[in-house]
Amino acid sequence: MKKITILMCALITFYSEGVAQWKFSAIAGPQLATFGGKDKKEWGGTNNDPEMVFRFHAGLLAERRHSEKLAFLTGLLFSSKGTRYSGDYFDGNQNVSISYTKLLSYLDLPLLLRYYQSEKWSFLFGPQLSFLLAAKIKNNENA
Repeated sequence: MKKITILMCALITFYSEGVAQWKFSAIAGPQLATFGGKDKKEWGGTNNDPEMVFRFHAGLLAERRHSEKLAFLTGLLFSSKGTRYSGDYFDGNQNVSISYTKLLSYLDLPLLLRYYQSEKWSFLFGPQLSFLLAAKIKNNENA
């Protein structure tokens, strides 16, 4: 983590010679979220697939053009992810119908290179680091 922070500071320092060449933008909107993988039924304890739920993301992006075809893109984004499980759970005595929501909050840090193929098309390459801020479970009265 320390090496990534040093690398980011070096890149920002290198590219900060002309502030006028930076392009800043805001991003916000809804997103669909769920869990995937072969163990997704077991994670919920209900032996059912998780449901798709609406979540959101918002943040600021900064782009620095290096040439006509290449740019560096970074920023900070807040995003919420998670899913909803519902079904029957055996508590040792009886089957209980439960429903609960898993809510995960992340701070995302994209470190991307943008390649402009044309005025209308561009491609992004690189990692997006995600830091978990909070993990909450909201239960119904039976859970």
